Amino acid sequence: MIRADELHSSPYNNRGEQRRKMIRPGRILARDGSVILESEKGEDGWVRKYADPEVYCHLTGYDYKTGLQKGLQDALMGEGKYADPWRRLMSGHPAGCDVVLTIDPQAQKVATEALRGRRGGGRARPAHGAVLALVSARRTSRTRC
Repeated sequence: MIRADELHSSPYNNRGEQRRKMIRPGRILARDGSVILESEKGEDGWVRKYADPEVYCHLTGYDYKTGLQKGLQDALMGEGKYADPWRRLMSGHPAGCDVVLTIDPQAQKVATEALRGRRGGGRARPAHGAVLALVSARRTSRTRC
């Protein structure tokens, strides 16, 4: 107990990473409930699967270390203030929380098409403050997701 913090933060302690591999990350959903990003069980843990990588991966991030996946990591992994031990106990499988965005899938697709082959970025935010589309583009259409 005296050295708990030191041992917990040690680079040689991989228990936290091993535990995280067991947690099924939550999904990221659009405002209409359509799935933007979900996870499938892979050989080495959970693998993120994009509904449409060209349209969404710059928004959600290319991995759990970038974009919304990084910013929403506690929610997606069901940790911190989003932890629900009763849910884990009752389901038997650790799982993160789903996150619903204000992104409108149609507006996101239109914005992506408008920037195809161009450099730049754009966002659409109506008077009520919700972000309906958020796009960033380079000249190449290569997607890294």
